Amino acid sequence: MGGATALALLLRPARPRGWIAAAIAFAIPAPYILYSYLAFIGNPEVQRWTFHSKNALPPESISLFFAIAPQLLLALTGVPGALRRRSREDLFLVAWLVLLAVILYLPNPAGDLRRRFLDGLYLPLVVLGARGLYDSVLPRLRSLRARRLIPFSYVAFAAVGSAFLVLAPLAVAASPMYSMPAAEYDGLNWLGREPAGRVLAMPGVGLYIPAYSSDTVYVGHYDETFDYVNKTQTALKVLTGKEDIEQFISSNEIRYVVWTVDLQTPPPAVLGPPAYDTPDFKIWKVF
Repeated sequence: MGGATALALLLRPARPRGWIAAAIAFAIPAPYILYSYLAFIGNPEVQRWTFHSKNALPPESISLFFAIAPQLLLALTGVPGALRRRSREDLFLVAWLVLLAVILYLPNPAGDLRRRFLDGLYLPLVVLGARGLYDSVLPRLRSLRARRLIPFSYVAFAAVGSAFLVLAPLAVAASPMYSMPAAEYDGLNWLGREPAGRVLAMPGVGLYIPAYSSDTVYVGHYDETFDYVNKTQTALKVLTGKEDIEQFISSNEIRYVVWTVDLQTPPPAVLGPPAYDTPDFKIWKVF
């Protein structure tokens, strides 16, 4: 957005108060941007985590097209008018889309944040689409009823699409992807009532533990766990008896151990009776 604003102001210079307004607008988030930059370059842990979580792949073009097709196709009707008028606002919108395409598809320092920049794609498309609808499409229609019906139909279509996004998950709400067994839910709540500590569990469970308690996990969310793949393999070996679990607990200061039936191996007998015990979900409190 900063680049698009600068380009629009350079090609269509504003009065001094316009430059002042732009400076104030970008000065408001400047402290946070500066803080984030200094925190990144001065903290080796942040740098290590950022390097680990890099995801610099561009979006898959076919899927992206179908995702934004209603807005994109209508926005294309507004682009010729924007290029013809070349007002500061039009140049801002076009520059926004061009610079965003560069960030999404070409190698650049912001490549690791590509999926975040996708959130900024819809606003310029919607504005250009609205201009194209009222400046190019509707004036070509002779029927007054059609000129009134088309904008209403587009809004109604968009509303139905939004309702579908809300209602569609209800059809798969019982899927294991979106729900958990009662034993697991009760176990996580049990953890929340116990003193905080470090938990050894497979990532499928470790992903949820911080949401229910103040505990930390050895391995959890794939993008928030440093060295996720190796830690997942280590946790699997320890929990299935292929590596010494007592030595692992001592070396990693583990306070809680979680066993689930999907490990397809017997619970670790060396830990004694579990503090939370169900047939399919068990938790040991080591200390």
